[in-house]
Amino acid sequence: RVTEIVKDCEYVIHNSGIAHWESNGKVVGELSEKVFKDMRDEYEVNGLAPLRMLDALVRNSVLKRGGKFGVITSRMGSIADGSGKYYGYRGSKAYLNMTMNMAAKDLASSGVAVGILHPGMVATDMTAAFGGGISAEESANGIWDKMQNVLNTSNTGTFWHACTGEIIPW
Repeated sequence: RVTEIVKDCEYVIHNSGIAHWESNGKVVGELSEKVFKDMRDEYEVNGLAPLRMLDALVRNSVLKRGGKFGVITSRMGSIADGSGKYYGYRGSKAYLNMTMNMAAKDLASSGVAVGILHPGMVATDMTAAFGGGISAEESANGIWDKMQNVLNTSNTGTFWHACTGEIIPW
């Protein structure tokens, strides 16, 4: 539907996220059918939705040579940074990170750059249980800086902390 309205974009920032924290607190041996249903929801929203959007934008020539697609992810999707639990959320973000990295490679020759951006620990309803966090404004400024001034076809597919510039390990 977006491609019916928007005909040409230089920048797209895709942000979708869901976390079923109650289900994510479970570990192997405690996983119920409800937990698996919640995990499917997380994969659909966190992983597949951004890939569907990118595919539609490229297929319909909305995102062209010189275009930039940024996806908001989480460092919780870093396998190197994993600490257990949160299977659905972490797994869906790791899936997102991997598919965006592959898409970046696939799109490199077409001149479309893909940025994989951890926004920082932003103080929102979704993160309230963890406490603390940076303001949405600080996060948005970091994201926009990476999109405008850092992301290009030479570093497409990089997984960044949007505010600090740290390259996050896979």
